[in-house]
Amino acid sequence: MDQQQLRDALTSKAPDQASVMAKVRSKRRRRTHMRIASACASAILVTGSAILIWPHLSQGEVDDSPNALPQGSLGALLSKTNSPSPEASADVPVSGCDNRPLKDDFAEARRAGATIVIARATLTGRSSDGPEIFAEARLDSVQVLAGPPVATGFSAWISGARGRSGPFPGTDSGALWAPDGRMLAIIWRGSPPDQTTKIDATMRVAPIVGEELILSTAGCWSARDLPSTPFTGRLSEIPGSDSYARAAERGFHAVPLPMAISLARA
Repeated sequence: MDQQQLRDALTSKAPDQASVMAKVRSKRRRRTHMRIASACASAILVTGSAILIWPHLSQGEVDDSPNALPQGSLGALLSKTNSPSPEASADVPVSGCDNRPLKDDFAEARRAGATIVIARATLTGRSSDGPEIFAEARLDSVQVLAGPPVATGFSAWISGARGRSGPFPGTDSGALWAPDGRMLAIIWRGSPPDQTTKIDATMRVAPIVGEELILSTAGCWSARDLPSTPFTGRLSEIPGSDSYARAAERGFHAVPLPMAISLARA
């Protein structure tokens, strides 16, 4: 084969190679388009599902007690689906909380001259004006467990761990109490710094439901070193604080109330 014939032969094969490469590129483009279309379809499906589900999350039986969360609310759903077992999460530190045992919290309160009580609280509707928003609550049926006496009708302020623009990042989940207002509270005298509203006392609170004390990141309570069981019932919060849903991310732990009372009085 002379040089001219060789060149002719090579030239005749070039279109075949170009055709193969074109087909490969075409297949790649089709696969890419299929992946994009599949991703779009999945996004549309998820969005559509969220639109269908959301009304059911936001509608539920409303509790007659003040500030109670509806049974069918998003917070209640989170508490039922995302609550870890006490064994899995009770000893895990949480941002904004030091995870101290309950007995240490009570011991510190007694040393500092705070009062530990069991009471029923009712929000007065007043809120503080400052960097951190507090809600005022009136205490009834007060049972003092330790510290200076507190009379029925005493008012103190509860923090929702939030400001005007929403929850403070890196803090606890706010405050929760039982739908009937029952709570365990550590009452601290004095006003927090930078508050323009006159505040005589603040409370750190935990709900009491039946014969159980409910501990969670709302108030930075820990069930460490205590027997506990998961809790998924209703709880009340400061309106707009979203404390239930925030605390539900780490779960609620029910501790026997007599045990908590014994630790408070120790």
